[in-house]
Amino acid sequence: MSRHALLKMLTVVFVIFLVTACTGTDNDNGEDSTGVVDEEQVDSLEDLIAQMVEAGLEDLQTQLESLEDLQTEVESLKEANADLKDEVASLKAQVADLASDNASLDDRVGDLEDADVDAPRTLLHARVTSGGDVIQSPDVVSATRIDVGRYTVQFNRPISNYRMVATSTTSILSSQMVSTIAGNRIGLGNDVIVVQLFDSDGNPQDGSFHLIVMGD
Repeated sequence: MSRHALLKMLTVVFVIFLVTACTGTDNDNGEDSTGVVDEEQVDSLEDLIAQMVEAGLEDLQTQLESLEDLQTEVESLKEANADLKDEVASLKAQVADLASDNASLDDRVGDLEDADVDAPRTLLHARVTSGGDVIQSPDVVSATRIDVGRYTVQFNRPISNYRMVATSTTSILSSQMVSTIAGNRIGLGNDVIVVQLFDSDGNPQDGSFHLIVMGD
């Protein structure tokens, strides 16, 4: 019950009280009782007013408690909204950082690609006979046959970090297999490459070969 409704009801009750109290009736003696207030009616109206006031106050208390609960919920929602805003701001900052990192990576990749294209390459080669002799290889210091199908080729610079590949040149019809290994991996110098040749059955076999070494 709202405050306005309570006041309106109390006004109606008060008017009824006045009308009842001021309306005269003949008593048992035939006398006019106009203006005489009946105490029982007064008590009854007072009780009625007290009940209405109490009911109205209880209703107002209930509404007040409901408003307090709503206020608590509003405060909770405000706090949750503030936390959500903080999380959104944090996520935006992370996205910005990731975008910056991605841009930096793109720049780095571009730099590496440019460097990969523009950087000069070092290309060394050696042609070696089955006996271990070097043919037209200005970058080679020496070549030696150290065992059946096993040769060492020494260059005029360190080449342990270079890429290397060797192919057999013994014969067009030859099925020789060739492998290479950096000399420093087996206790030789970092300017030496060991070349090994095998026949189709995997047995060591002498042969001529062409060795290419490439580095930055």
